[in-house]
Amino acid sequence: MKNMSVDVIEIAPGTYRGWHLWFDIDRTARPLTIRPAGGTVIFDGAGSSSHQGLFYPGWYHYTSHITFQGPFTVENYALGDTGLVSTAWVSHVAFNGFHTSGITGLAGGQLSWTVYVSSDGVHSGSNITFDDWTVGPSANRNVGGLATYHNPNAHGLTALRWTISGASSAIATWGTASGIDIEDWTITGCKYAVSTDGVAAGVLKDNTSTGSTYSVILLSPMVNGPGNSWH
Repeated sequence: MKNMSVDVIEIAPGTYRGWHLWFDIDRTARPLTIRPAGGTVIFDGAGSSSHQGLFYPGWYHYTSHITFQGPFTVENYALGDTGLVSTAWVSHVAFNGFHTSGITGLAGGQLSWTVYVSSDGVHSGSNITFDDWTVGPSANRNVGGLATYHNPNAHGLTALRWTISGASSAIATWGTASGIDIEDWTITGCKYAVSTDGVAAGVLKDNTSTGSTYSVILLSPMVNGPGNSWH
């Protein structure tokens, strides 16, 4: 990933076990795409006792212009207070086309997340994309979907075309995140389809939820846009 003479990395088909990858690389001068090399790429966390997720970009230094373009499968990770993907000081990074199954989290359902847009406590992220995720159920619905939390949070967050079932909160937008665009989600059997704190700002539109345990908590400045159906 640090080799500035390449702009594409192709991962050979196969199963990659126990990966917990922290990376801090500025690729502004030569954007990088990481993708499967024509077959199935599986990241399997079975047997790991770290309680960490898979990818942690930008936690120590500025990280930019890196795209993971799936399909990728992620399975059997046991999460602590973290996400499968947890971002900090990043810009123009994307994680697209992921399928998850067998992910477990901490009891209570508000600590472990599929995607956790966070902060290093000093810098704001920007222009972050998570499109085309299929998120399978978690044990006792203890893993959430997409969360923004900790400040200063990111400006410019896009998450399109998710299918998620059996989660705690499918969407939780908290903190100073802004410019959020969440569209075309199918949410099934989650405790909360949406939970907001009245600080994070953006729009949700053309999303459908069924079988939620609780009503949505959707507070301004998050906008309940056209085409949403919350049940």
